[in-house]
Amino acid sequence: MFRRSLMVAVFAALLAGAPQTEVLAVEGLDLDSLRGGLRTAEPDEVDYLHYVAALLKQGRIPQELVDSLYRYARRKNVRHKKFTYFKQGLIIQAAKQRIIMPRGTPDVTPTVVGRAVTEILGIKKECPGVEVTLSGTKTRTSKEDKGPFRISSKTTTDADGRFVFRDVPYGLYTISGRGFVVVVAPVSVMMDGSTGLVLPNRPPSSDTVSVEVELSPAVN
Repeated sequence: MFRRSLMVAVFAALLAGAPQTEVLAVEGLDLDSLRGGLRTAEPDEVDYLHYVAALLKQGRIPQELVDSLYRYARRKNVRHKKFTYFKQGLIIQAAKQRIIMPRGTPDVTPTVVGRAVTEILGIKKECPGVEVTLSGTKTRTSKEDKGPFRISSKTTTDADGRFVFRDVPYGLYTISGRGFVVVVAPVSVMMDGSTGLVLPNRPPSSDTVSVEVELSPAVN
């Protein structure tokens, strides 16, 4: 604990005293430019930059904050520690803006778990056997990303109304549910509903994201 506190204090002091005279050009930072400028090769480092690039593309972290830390790290002469300066500096400076960045390595294809529910007489009830669809667009963080832009996947809730989508790339999605739900046995009603989802989840993101889809009687 003392060692971590000492490291944070050292990085904070370095940031406070960082020279401001040199200006390095930054044009639309993405995963490719971050990797090249910070000279990263380790998978954990690349995944962290993937996470930062996704937040940038989605406008969820200030561009000027990332730009300034990128320039700061680039000025360091120690070749293999540029990423370390960038990451530690970003954690410290983002916290000042109430953005808590992860200290570990985020999962770039997290698992989404959730449940479909409805409310009957003020009580939430799980909805088994409902078809759930995840659809939306992937956030492209790299010019080299040639994979599918539109994402769509379907599953069915289990006996407890729960569902799982695995290996979901960062992006903007809608999770919708539709199916017959037993209101009072043996009466069932067609219900539907949806909720929005943004990945990565709000910082600091975890590897598993939890959502709830609330269903109500379908109009048609």
